[in-house]
Amino acid sequence: MAKKPNKKLARSAAMQGDCDRAITLLAPLAATDATAPASLMQLLAFRGQWVDVARIGLPFVDKLDPFDTLNVYSDTVALVAWAGLSGGEVRATDLKSLVKKNSPKPVKIALQKAVKLLTDPKTNARVFLSDTEPDPKGYAEAVEVLRESEPKLWGPSKGAELTDRLLGIACSYGDHKRALELIKGDTSELNWDQTVFATEAMVAKKDVDGAWGFLEPRLGTWWPLDEAQVAPVILLLNPELKRLMTPEHCQKVLATPRGPEA
Repeated sequence: MAKKPNKKLARSAAMQGDCDRAITLLAPLAATDATAPASLMQLLAFRGQWVDVARIGLPFVDKLDPFDTLNVYSDTVALVAWAGLSGGEVRATDLKSLVKKNSPKPVKIALQKAVKLLTDPKTNARVFLSDTEPDPKGYAEAVEVLRESEPKLWGPSKGAELTDRLLGIACSYGDHKRALELIKGDTSELNWDQTVFATEAMVAKKDVDGAWGFLEPRLGTWWPLDEAQVAPVILLLNPELKRLMTPEHCQKVLATPRGPEA
């Protein structure tokens, strides 16, 4: 007797870079499992199967509990909206109709953002992102505080740690210019969020090839925050990073062991 599809095995396969096996295991679970459709949508989106993302996602977001999946709810709604802009059968009115008077606040916020994106994608391309206005002065002040509290970071053996800390500050203050300067140093200790921020800064400066060269060897540093997360969908939801996501690069993302399997 064939074994029943197992969500844990599917998640492990996805993280190991075996996307075909992960999709095979997730597909039968999509109709009955509470979160499997979210994982399946992430993999299909990287494969460019936006029609399938829309087909699975539109009925799914009406059932998904935002409080059980706080880290994936907004991303899932965003994928549905982008599917509607990429050939899938999703309209702004479809998502607007899901907003009810008694809908939880996270549901209303995510669905309203999706409606904005579908209504005016050029103006609202970054509506699902948490952008920070560039604040060079705030960055400089924060660095001075760090210098006074931890002067040893500026020692000769602290290159990687110093870059890590300073780039973290640059991310907090939205300082792309400073990020571009910092990644010229030792970047061996950067985390995923810092990598994404620096990569976006490079794309914004039209250095697309350099951005992918910087991002690719660090794909394995992505780590899920929820069991339904199996791929770094920020690369598809951020319009700057999305410019990097050619079919070949998307395939590389899916094939790269990441998170606990890296």
